Amino acid sequence: MTTATRGGYIAAMQPDRRARLVLPIAVIARLLWPLSYAWVPTAGRNLAWVSVLVQIAEIGAIVLGIAAVWLGSLVTRDDGGSRASERGVRLGLLVVVLVVGGNLLGQALFR
Repeated sequence: MTTATRGGYIAAMQPDRRARLVLPIAVIARLLWPLSYAWVPTAGRNLAWVSVLVQIAEIGAIVLGIAAVWLGSLVTRDDGGSRASERGVRLGLLVVVLVVGGNLLGQALFR
């Protein structure tokens, strides 16, 4: 089975190019994570744009975090990985844990 048939466009990319993508994707996910707490300064007011921002930030952070982990695992499997791709995988996992953990903690505290 060739690389192109296994995973589409991303899998068909050169391994070094994929390895260079892992860390920036994880960093962008990490930058989105604090936006999920945008409701804190506006807690007393009911602003519609805040709830939209929080939802977009959380979904974006989770999707990008999972993408960093997935792409990093592809790089590790196919090429052995690099230091940047390993850091990207760890940062992607951290972002997913922070977003999901924060939501679970919030649900537990405010119920």
